[in-house]
Amino acid sequence: MTLISIGGFITQSAIAAMINTNSNEIKEFVSKFYIGIPLFLVYLFFIVLAFRQIENKIKLGNKIKIIISGVLVFLLFNIVIAIPMYKEVRTHYNKYFFVFQNSDFTFHNTKNVPPLNFYHQLILQNEFLSKISPLLKKQEAFTFNAKQEKKNNPEIVILVIGERMRYKNWEINGYDRANNPYLKNETNLISFNKHFSNGNSTMASIPFLLTEATPKTPMKPYEEKTIISLFKECGYKTYWISNQGVFFLYNDKEPDSLISNFNGNTVDDVVINQANKIIDNGDSGPKFILINLLGGHGKIPKTFKTNQYKKVSYLNSVQEEELDHYDNLILYHDFILSQLFNEIKKTNKSAVLYFTPDHGTLLYDNDSAKNKFGYGSEQVYLGEVNIPMFVMYTDKYGKDNPYLIENLKKNKDKLTTNDNLFNTISDMASIKYNRYDDTKSFSNSKFVEDDTLLVYNRITTKKFTKKEVYKYTNSKK
Repeated sequence: MTLISIGGFITQSAIAAMINTNSNEIKEFVSKFYIGIPLFLVYLFFIVLAFRQIENKIKLGNKIKIIISGVLVFLLFNIVIAIPMYKEVRTHYNKYFFVFQNSDFTFHNTKNVPPLNFYHQLILQNEFLSKISPLLKKQEAFTFNAKQEKKNNPEIVILVIGERMRYKNWEINGYDRANNPYLKNETNLISFNKHFSNGNSTMASIPFLLTEATPKTPMKPYEEKTIISLFKECGYKTYWISNQGVFFLYNDKEPDSLISNFNGNTVDDVVINQANKIIDNGDSGPKFILINLLGGHGKIPKTFKTNQYKKVSYLNSVQEEELDHYDNLILYHDFILSQLFNEIKKTNKSAVLYFTPDHGTLLYDNDSAKNKFGYGSEQVYLGEVNIPMFVMYTDKYGKDNPYLIENLKKNKDKLTTNDNLFNTISDMASIKYNRYDDTKSFSNSKFVEDDTLLVYNRITTKKFTKKEVYKYTNSKK
């Protein structure tokens, strides 16, 4: 499915995602490949027919049948992987796959030779997991030595993490489809116009969003704690409302309270009542609430399924249906986020809400060389990582911190990334810690945008120059 939808090799992140996925995500991808089901049934029919013919002449034991079946299925698996990619990597096939005696054929080279690259990534994924165990011991004893400096601090801080969200498909970012009826009228909202994820899959990107890690330090999330513990050290009561199983950072014990909704029937608006109870629970102390949504892998209630969108001439009917579904997803999240923010405003407290997804997605708009649908490719396209990021704040917070709001507005057209978010959120709460860096906070007057965008996918770190990023974002307006 990776080969067909994105046209690239499978990655460690994709393999790890198979372990941490849910039924909605499986249905989302499998639904695009129904043709594979009848093909498999035809293949299975011929296997059964072959056994029946063999049984007439040779009696086979059950163990032998199982072995033969396993070999046949294994061969089919490899053939199915190899055939679609032959045209894509003919050079590699000619050099390695058919001429194994070539002296350059090493383990390293197999990463570019399907189906061998699949096994290559399995081995690398196993090596990655083996490195984590010793680091987790450091994580247990880790502390940020965090301190909160001034008095006008936010009483409520909410970080909402979306899933598979594209920057360009939000009406508040200039999209020509009406899917932000609530947020477009919110005056205390600042949206960032050149914001990017540092990973093109959930497994690769979430660590850079929740920790101090960057693509240059990808193992740091396993030896340090997340932003939850940063706020906890400063006296905030911490909550995590989880609609996804993103505890691969081994951090589910960090929040004071964990609400897990991770199951195949989850709809994202369940978080509204859960968050409202926390916001209105009468606790006078400050609160930090982390919410991660199912986003692009979740269900959309019928009331948010509209077909009143403007037609797109260059898409066929199937592609346009997928686009409509995706834009309805944004419409649904517009409602969720506005409801959360409205509840905060009712408290008349100083509060701030951040929203950004883990990564974006390709969606038939020439972001990739093949005009594909999907994300998590080995090549890494800017369309997979160009994501929305906006900050909403209450009147009280804006009144108490006018200089921070002004800095956000000044920096909203600069290159910003999710690995800047840790410094930014702590800066807006006046929290300083051991390695705090005000040049990495886009709420700070000293913020310096990077010269390159780094995107890590557990295989390589892809670099995009600031010129490439600016050219891409300007072309999408």
